Amino acid sequence: MWKQPLFGGLALLSTLCLLSTVPFTDLHRLIGFVREGVRSKAPSGDSLWVKDFECANGYGRGVNQEYTYQGTTMDGRPYYRGVTEQDRYIYYDVACAPDTPGGRWFLGQQPDISLAYDLNRHDGSGCNNDFSILTDAKTVPEGKLALDWQWCGDHGHHGSKSIYIAHASSPTKNN
Repeated sequence: MWKQPLFGGLALLSTLCLLSTVPFTDLHRLIGFVREGVRSKAPSGDSLWVKDFECANGYGRGVNQEYTYQGTTMDGRPYYRGVTEQDRYIYYDVACAPDTPGGRWFLGQQPDISLAYDLNRHDGSGCNNDFSILTDAKTVPEGKLALDWQWCGDHGHHGSKSIYIAHASSPTKNN
């Protein structure tokens, strides 16, 4: 016979009791607050630093910069915009294009955050990006990271390059 854990059951019971005291007309507001609290894991002043993106031909020097938090995409993951080169964005896409299987973090053009997948609508049927990190992580991974893909202007690299990403609080808040 299956038995529900006591504390899990009490937590569920407490939540149901709390919700039963909320008027139905206000329930959608409560759910919205809870949803937004779950989606907004990165504070509005959060920023990322990308370092060590290198190509022998010099392509992509501007990738190495600070990226500031812009908000969340439909799946609740944060996305970031370049401070110096503002046409560069870091975001997660579960299905960028048919030739790019698996969800991953991208450095690419501005994502359309109203979409559930194929967020870069500026790239036609492909998956135009400067790098991708193959993972289903809810936030951008930190540290020295193996790249699944790196574009160097006239050629690409599969699985042979790495970069460094660090999270840092930033005075360049972009609300």
